[in-house]
Amino acid sequence: GFETMDTVLSFNALQSKKLNIELHTASAHLHQMVVEEQRHQDHESLAHDELSQIDLKENHQGTLIKSLEVIPGVQSINVGVGISKPVLRGLSMNRVAVNQNGVRQEGQQWGSDHGLEIDPFNPEKVEVIKGPSTLRFGSGSSAGIINILPAEIAPKDTLLGDVSAIYKTNNQHLGGSARLKWNKNNWFGYAQLSAQEFGDYEVPADSFVYNTYLLPIENRRLKNTSGSERSFAAELGKTAKWGTSRLTYTTYGINTGLFPGAMGIPRSYTVAHDSNFRDIDLPRQLVQHHKATSLSDFMFKNNKTQLQLILSAQQNLRYEFAEPHAHGSILTDSLALALDLITTSAQVSVKHYQNDKTRHEFGTQAYYQLNEIDGFEFLIPAYNSLEWGGYYVLDYLINPKTKLSAGARVGLYQLNAVEAKLFGTADANSDGSVIRSAGFTQTLYNWSAALGIKRNLNKWNTLRVNANKSFRNPSVAELASNGIHHGTFRHEQGNPSIGQEHGLHADIGLERSKNNLSIDLAGFYSWYMGFIYLQPTAQFSNLPEGGQLFSYTQNDAIFAGAEVKVDWKLTEQLRYRFTGDMVWNQNLSSGLGLPFTPPARVQNQLRYRMPLNNKRIKWTLTAGYTYVFAQNRTDRNELKTPEYHLVNAGSQFAVQVNRIGEVRFNVQVQNALNTAYFNHLSRYRYLNIPEQGRNIVFGFTVPFGLGA
Repeated sequence: GFETMDTVLSFNALQSKKLNIELHTASAHLHQMVVEEQRHQDHESLAHDELSQIDLKENHQGTLIKSLEVIPGVQSINVGVGISKPVLRGLSMNRVAVNQNGVRQEGQQWGSDHGLEIDPFNPEKVEVIKGPSTLRFGSGSSAGIINILPAEIAPKDTLLGDVSAIYKTNNQHLGGSARLKWNKNNWFGYAQLSAQEFGDYEVPADSFVYNTYLLPIENRRLKNTSGSERSFAAELGKTAKWGTSRLTYTTYGINTGLFPGAMGIPRSYTVAHDSNFRDIDLPRQLVQHHKATSLSDFMFKNNKTQLQLILSAQQNLRYEFAEPHAHGSILTDSLALALDLITTSAQVSVKHYQNDKTRHEFGTQAYYQLNEIDGFEFLIPAYNSLEWGGYYVLDYLINPKTKLSAGARVGLYQLNAVEAKLFGTADANSDGSVIRSAGFTQTLYNWSAALGIKRNLNKWNTLRVNANKSFRNPSVAELASNGIHHGTFRHEQGNPSIGQEHGLHADIGLERSKNNLSIDLAGFYSWYMGFIYLQPTAQFSNLPEGGQLFSYTQNDAIFAGAEVKVDWKLTEQLRYRFTGDMVWNQNLSSGLGLPFTPPARVQNQLRYRMPLNNKRIKWTLTAGYTYVFAQNRTDRNELKTPEYHLVNAGSQFAVQVNRIGEVRFNVQVQNALNTAYFNHLSRYRYLNIPEQGRNIVFGFTVPFGLGA
């Protein structure tokens, strides 16, 4: 902080001499620095939460979406322990978008047994936006957005990374990941490699009941629920005065078995165990996802204008294997279903800060998809689609305490489906063929609008209010599916007369933070015109062993609910966290609840930080209790689910090591009391199979690094 002094000192070595040296303060002229705070600014009037990489590792639940369930309003649809899909405020499938590096993940979201194809070790920070987000992101985000934010750039002139590992006792799950980051001469990047292997998981039951028949669960292990995951990610980027540009590539693959009882009618011989708890047999899923993304931010006019350009290409390959059976075609190989989805997209947005009070944002997006099918079964036809949208958003600071945000969007969607003609199936006509889905073209125009206000009532309380009009284009499955969907244990049938879904929404929230207590309350109400849902019917499939027939239909519906989050620092060492959420809905045609609605729940957690004298060591103990209410408000022919209680515990230990960084160890005990319970959103719920039993999870992370 001082200027250098260059001088000569002369003295006699035999004499003692006192020197007074005064240095002059140095003046340093720094280049202009821009600090961006745009994500929260983009949705300040909507409820949102963030989880860091440390949060995700301390609450690792096997899949990324299961790990997010600590957030109120977030739940998941599960198939076993390796497949999960997000549910936001009781809505899922094509109503919840998952964005990674600004690009919507495309992987057959319409299927409840189609998990999220993202490495759970990869995200460094995840942001959840609850509420309609079609204004900026278009169809597929009418319930909200899960944003996987770009990786942090390594500090200048450094090489660093970490190695992580995890082990779970319930299904002998072993996983690990290694990440390397670097930054040199304004070039930066990272590479990450991850792998996981898991065996058949244990449940706290010896048998299950299906259609009054008692069937065994041998050794309390659910047959053929083992699997493996492999993933790789790499990035190369450049920073300069004009902004930042990065090119990212990710690939993810999962090979996992499905419980044989979920195919056809369960029988004792099909669910009997073969004594090998780690082999992957039929039926099984093999999914691969490849994605390349170019994300560039350019700054102009003294950094008052930002241009963002995102280009992406992704391919989702889904293979479902099973033994040939009566409702398949005459082919005899084991490839039951193959879906090859290629998606290319381009997005451009411009944000201009007119002054300290006014910001304008313009944006446009285009997605093109091509889907091919194969296999001896049929579920959806081959198709191609084009989606385009353009929007404008105004952010205006009315006064120092009140901020307004308003915007509108228009768009176009076109879907071209190919006729699906099958031969040799059980429902074939006299000529040996049957048309499961007629070819068609559907063109839809759409619009959405939003108005939001955020007001600081005082230094402790903040009010959020948002009104929104959303839309959603029907998926190809809702229009044209017609076949057995084995991962979900049902025959699904689309309806080509289904139209667009529109919704009117109101969202209000109150945040209070004073002293050691913070409270976040949120309430929402939605009225859907033409709500599309999969309705369980009183009929059985006309295909052999097809099970219950589920048909897509459309009716007006209302959704309402509330969420609460409390964080209370009781003492310097003790912290209490409470979250709760509930969703209530009604089909305005039948007066009943809608199917697959999650029950209300409350989650409690106590965290105690051990009072250690060594500042290099942090040791925390946690204890948690979750109560999930019974779900008795269901659609016709849908199973009700009883209440349940879960107890969890954990410990996190971190030690600061010189020249390495913070080494972290953690252990969790999930379902500590080995409670037998049913998850209303689990696809195995229809077979009366309980969820995973007691599971002890061990994990550690060791960092390393060189440079500044």
